[in-house]
Amino acid sequence: MFSDFTIFLDIFRHTIDILLVAYLIYRGLLIIKGTRAAPMLGGLTIILLLYFLAKPLGLATVGWILGNFLSSIILVVVVIFQDEIRRGLTKFGLQPFFRR
Repeated sequence: MFSDFTIFLDIFRHTIDILLVAYLIYRGLLIIKGTRAAPMLGGLTIILLLYFLAKPLGLATVGWILGNFLSSIILVVVVIFQDEIRRGLTKFGLQPFFRR
């Protein structure tokens, strides 16, 4: 069976994982705050919510259309947010942690 130490390590690992993802999401939102990308991200969020609501509501055609759109979402996000991605990666690269 599991020892108390193994359970503690699992809880600790999951906690670190959740905190790291939350921090990365927070930093990502700070990068796009106040840019043209913020309203676009809101629109993409609405599309994503509609996609997840389409199936339980029985909207097969809407679900199919949004599913096909979301299957290429990585390409859409890169094209729409290219300036913000470049700016964010530049800020990230200029952090003191990465300088010698």
